[in-house]
Amino acid sequence: MSRLAADGLLLITAVLWGVTFVAQKDVVGVLTPLAYAASRFAVSAPALAPLALLERRSARRKAAPGAMRLALAIGLTLFLGTSLQQAGLATTSATNGGFLNACYVVLTPFVVWALSGARPRAVVLAASLVSLLGAWLLTAGGWPTAAPTLQHSRILRPKPSAGLAKKREKLEDVG
Repeated sequence: MSRLAADGLLLITAVLWGVTFVAQKDVVGVLTPLAYAASRFAVSAPALAPLALLERRSARRKAAPGAMRLALAIGLTLFLGTSLQQAGLATTSATNGGFLNACYVVLTPFVVWALSGARPRAVVLAASLVSLLGAWLLTAGGWPTAAPTLQHSRILRPKPSAGLAKKREKLEDVG
């Protein structure tokens, strides 16, 4: 794939990802967070199952013994994260929700650190601090007059499923 094609696909992904926050915000008044997550997963699972089967058939080696348990743990944490994200969108705008949720990109290395012991680089630490400051400014409506509350943390959380995916990669390397 050429660099231009890869950049184009990344741009399309970013646009689709950004647009979904507006749709998710609209759903808040219609479905509960758990009902939303369940319906989203109910559509995604059958849509992705043929691709998973195709991948399984073309695999050069069998999956590691704990791979299915790990896959279920990743799926469960993703489901819970999606539910918490949807609950958080009930209390903020789609724009703020999108930014706060994007903070998981720089916070995920800390989950990996906790699970695998791989310490984040200095640039990741700096990016995390800047992102957390930005999240604080957004949730406080400007320069903070008080510390963020637990209410804000429902939407600002690392994706544990990303850390588990890193652990899955290690299992595949061993297997």
